[in-house]
Order: sequence, then structure tokens, then C-alpha cells
Amino acid sequence: MGVVGTDGLIALGTEGLLEGNSVAGRNWFEGAKHSSIFFGNVHPASLLADHIRNEDGAPFYLLDIALPLRSKDGEVVAVLGSHFNWKMIEEVVTRVVGTSAGAGHLSAAVVSGNGDILYDTQRTEGNVETVLSKLTEVNWTEGLWLSDTGTYLMSSTQVPTHDSFDGLGWHIVVREPVEIVGSEISSMKWQVIGISLIVGLLFSCLGIFAVRPIVRPLKRLVADLDHFGETEVLPAPRQISAVTEIAELNGSFLLMAARVSAHGEVLRDTQVEIVRALGRAGEFRDNETGGHVIRMSICCRRLAELSGKSAQEAEMLGLASQMHDIGKIGIPDHILLKPGKYDANERAVMERHCEIGARILTGVDTPLTAMARTIALTHHEKWDGSGYPKRLVGEEIPFEGRVTAICDVFDALLSSRPYKQAWPIDRVIEFFEEQSGRHFDPTLVGVFLEHLDEFVALRQKILD
Repeated sequence: MGVVGTDGLIALGTEGLLEGNSVAGRNWFEGAKHSSIFFGNVHPASLLADHIRNEDGAPFYLLDIALPLRSKDGEVVAVLGSHFNWKMIEEVVTRVVGTSAGAGHLSAAVVSGNGDILYDTQRTEGNVETVLSKLTEVNWTEGLWLSDTGTYLMSSTQVPTHDSFDGLGWHIVVREPVEIVGSEISSMKWQVIGISLIVGLLFSCLGIFAVRPIVRPLKRLVADLDHFGETEVLPAPRQISAVTEIAELNGSFLLMAARVSAHGEVLRDTQVEIVRALGRAGEFRDNETGGHVIRMSICCRRLAELSGKSAQEAEMLGLASQMHDIGKIGIPDHILLKPGKYDANERAVMERHCEIGARILTGVDTPLTAMARTIALTHHEKWDGSGYPKRLVGEEIPFEGRVTAICDVFDALLSSRPYKQAWPIDRVIEFFEEQSGRHFDPTLVGVFLEHLDEFVALRQKILD
């Protein structure tokens, strides 16, 4: 058993066997990459022949079963291959025939779709394609088997398929010398059907029981991979399977996830500091105090939590909101720093800071910068459609833009500026009640005012 990368190199093998060797071009490898599961025909061992031998010295033949390992997007990322010793199948067929009624006269053969004798209890070898060409596609049929050892009356049936096994075109052929058949012919049909069903069931069970203990833990492992990819929360170690290779694969994943998580914490810390620096850059251009961005972002995070967002989503919104005014870097000083009211032309230039901010944050495609880009572009939109730059209406405005609009205005109203005094809290409440459904999302305003004391305390904590 082993795991093979898409380049055909064996990445993980039983007891390290053949790791690093290439199986590119092998039927089982190529077949598994383009199907849900692959069952291969019996073939002589090649790479394994130098490492594993049958106890009796007989040639080593393999039956291949392989399945693709896919990412959550459905892309094949590796192939899991299992190779079963054909000697085991031979022994089962011999035991089944040996315990059947009249076993002393019966012989059985497993024949491939192209007529090759894969196994015969009488050790007959060769190709019987001529015999197979006479068989019809009904459930079973009878005919004559001519060989060097005599003439036989035979009955044949195809190996049954399974919902995950499309079949290999194999036939199970049971035969008996014509001189002994006599009155046993009619009962022989039922013996053949019984033997065929047992052997067919063996192959079906082989597929089911060989794949099931592999697929189940792999599905759990894929679920852990998806969960880790979305949350970067390390899955808890657990005993997932008696299959050693899967357990080792799971252990390797946990070790890899721990390392990724450790590096991810450093990257996240660096990313947070960069975000805060960008936020302060936009703020300082506007003669704001450094505390506005921090106070506003903390309020954004809390309002998102109170509105039902997860802790991770709320934290990202709080960080992303710090870059809401980064576009002010592109506004000329004589307009940005003007103490009085803007004329129409100046206001048009000032309103461009939303689109400038979105352009600044374009090209770095991470979830954080994508959300920051959305906030920069939409935090001046208004619920009734009178905002800018795109005059979005209602829920056309993204959730993060609506949250930032409330928290940005809230902190601005309670802050002193060179051109205005801080508003008393009663006037702030009156303003939000008036602008609910006009400037702001009425649902978010309701949540905000219901917890207003908490927001005032959060803001005061930063001031202190």
C-alpha cells in the first residue's frame, strides 16, 4: 500500500518500501486519477518483485486497487494504491472448489476478459479466447472445454460487479470431464451458480472491505484538512484506523498542521501590524488622533459579534476596518486639511478617497485585504441610496461596510475636532434614531443602541 503524488513518485509506502520510485504511466495510477476507484487486472510484480516473494517461490502476481485523493475543490492531489497478492485469491478458489459436492472431478479457472487463464486448479496455462468467444452475455452458459488433458463440459459466469466496481470482464469457469458428467449435468448448474456467487461475493467483499477501512479514515482526514484550511485550528489527535499507513499519514498531517499553525501565527502578527500601520497612515494625513482607528475598529468587532458573526469573522472585520480611510493618502492637502466646508468641486475630489483606497488594496488577494477593500469602497454608502461612490441601497451595501459606517460616525461624533466640539451622548442617540433607515441599517442601529453603554465603555477604555 502506498500514497503517490500527482507526479507519479511514491511519497509514502508500507514500511518505507519503494518510496521515491516512479509509477507514472502505470495503469492503476493513471486509471485512479480519472475515476472514483480503479480495479486492475492481475499482472506480474515489477518494482515489488525484488522485495517480496511467495513462500513457495511461485512467481509474484498482484491485483491492483487504487483510488484518487481529492481536495475540497475536487482536484486530484494524490493516489492511494493497494496491491493484493494473487496467491491469496488462488488459495480461496482452491478451497471453494475442494469443499464442493463432487469436488474430486471438478476443476475451476479464473479467466480474464481477453482469454488469459489467470488461475486454474489443474495448473493449466495459456489463452482460451476461442472458448470465451462462444459464450453469450447471459448470466451463465455451457460449452465444451478442449485441452491436452481431455474434453470437459464447462459452465461459466461473469464475476458480478458492485456499485463501486465496474468489473474487469473476468469469468469463473467450472468444468468436469464429459465421461463423468452423466446425470450430474442438471445439478452441476446449481453448483456452478453457487460457486460463482461465492467467488463473486469474494471479489465484491474484497473491494468493499479493502476500500472501506481506507476511505473512512481518509474522509475524516480530508475533513480535518478542510477544517484546518478554513480555521487553522489544530484537529485533536485520535486513533482513526487500524491501517498503519493511514495512521502514519494522519500523524504526518498533524505534525505539518502544527508547523503551519506556528508559522501562521507569526504571519498573522506581521499582517496585523501592517494593517494597523496602513490605518494610521490614512488617519495621520487627516489630522486625526491615533486613537480613532483603534476605537472604531474595536466597536466594529463588537457590533459584528452582537449581530451574530463568529469570533473569527468579527476579528477580521475589526482589523479590516482600520484601513477604511487609507484612500485619503491620495487626496491633496489643500482639500484634505481644509478647516471649513467644501465647495462642490472639492467635495467631489474628497469623495474619491473611497475608490482610491479600494485601488490601493487591490492586488493582494487575502481574505483580510479583500474585506478591507470592500470597507474602503462602501463605508460612505447610505441605506437610502444617497451615499457615495456607487449610491448602493439597503443590503446592496456589504455587511462590513454598514457596520463600519455606524462605528466610524459614532466615534467621530463623540470626538473633538479643530472645527467642532464632541457631541453629548443624548444628542448622539437622537442622531442615530433619526438616521436609522436613512443613513444606517435600521437592524444594526437597533443592536447598536441596545448595547450603547457597552460601546461607550469600550471607547472610554481606549481613551483612558
